[in-house]
Amino acid sequence: NTVGFPQDLYMDIYQPTFATADFSSETANEWFQLTMNLVRTTPGYTPPVAAHTYGLMGIALYESVVAGMPTHQSLDGQLLGLSGMPKADPNKDYYFPECANAALSMMAERLFPTASADYKQLMALLKTNFETKYSKATSAEVFQRSKEFGESLALALYSLSATDPISHEAYNKNFPLSYTPPVGADSLWEPTPPAFRKAMQPYWGSARTFTPNILPEATATAPPPFSKTPNSYFYNLGLEVRDKVNNSTSEEKDIAKFWSDDPAKTATPSGHWISIARQALTTQNSSLNTAAETYAKVGIAVSDAFICCWKTKYETNLLRPVTYIKRYIDPNWLPLLDTPPFPEYTSGHSTQSTAAAQMLSNMFGNSFQFTDNTHQSRTDINGTPRTYSSFEAAAKEAAESRLLGGIHYRTGNEAGETQGKKLADKILSTLKFRK
Repeated sequence: NTVGFPQDLYMDIYQPTFATADFSSETANEWFQLTMNLVRTTPGYTPPVAAHTYGLMGIALYESVVAGMPTHQSLDGQLLGLSGMPKADPNKDYYFPECANAALSMMAERLFPTASADYKQLMALLKTNFETKYSKATSAEVFQRSKEFGESLALALYSLSATDPISHEAYNKNFPLSYTPPVGADSLWEPTPPAFRKAMQPYWGSARTFTPNILPEATATAPPPFSKTPNSYFYNLGLEVRDKVNNSTSEEKDIAKFWSDDPAKTATPSGHWISIARQALTTQNSSLNTAAETYAKVGIAVSDAFICCWKTKYETNLLRPVTYIKRYIDPNWLPLLDTPPFPEYTSGHSTQSTAAAQMLSNMFGNSFQFTDNTHQSRTDINGTPRTYSSFEAAAKEAAESRLLGGIHYRTGNEAGETQGKKLADKILSTLKFRK
């Protein structure tokens, strides 16, 4: 579309063939920021559901623009349940920011049908604002082709994802009435104060992962043997949690709350790492090319991490520190953070944080220093931005925060870190993003 351009200037800047790397990460960053806000404000987006949502959005972005990435290849046929996706015509031009805009807007509409009217309006506004901008940057033919391709790809991806009965529309089934927790042993999980909620997403460990054969590779070692005997190893684990909370410094309290990432208040733990990815992309002025690979890798990692972790949780069914401590050490004790409604082992935040950090290190390097301003606007906690020497350092603090908050034993955090590293290694060795 040459309207508004002097003809000689238009001929100088117009290129008949585009590459994804020619464009900024703006389209991706704006859609992922909106996705984080949708997760925070839409009922039912618990941590596992949110993580799967980020995974689908990351894959939709990557597949919508990979045709313009000559050093990369599609994940079609590599991911479980993903085959026969629409492909861009290699003999025709596409405007890849619009491919991404169309795919992400269509996917968001499908993934958030219960979003508020205000947020549905924001989705429509973001979509049309980008369409207006991009329709002026290329020919009408290329724009329309790009839009149609992005939309068709998102619809196909969503349809394929809908064939998994566990994860599809999981925002409607967080606390299934069909599940009864096992009973009969002192070590078993039971609902915890203050809300004493039913078990959340007890079947999530059977959801379809994106990465083939990842569950056997990302198994965790067994939790430590349960004991209620004073001075036993397990008793001392509970004692450590109590003492950490009772004697915590203001800095340790801040760390626990900074990484609490509670549903409905935040974009959840996986959203915290999507936020870190977005900040890294923004500060580096990254291209759409880099953004697509980054969001896909982080999204797949956090999604698969929650499935692997949840399988372990409901197989081990270990009771939470608050239950153990109140029963065997101090009946009046309460943790700093509210204990979430699912078994303890392994720690979900530790697992997915380690996996996400490894993906970001893969993209930006092992010594990438950054300041995390995810919570800088929050007034209910100390949201002061925190600075880290690496993604790994941030992930280790996230894991430690669960002990400081009183909701995990040290062993649950450490096993989660190991589990997260295993699954990240499996993802990077299995999925071939580059040719």
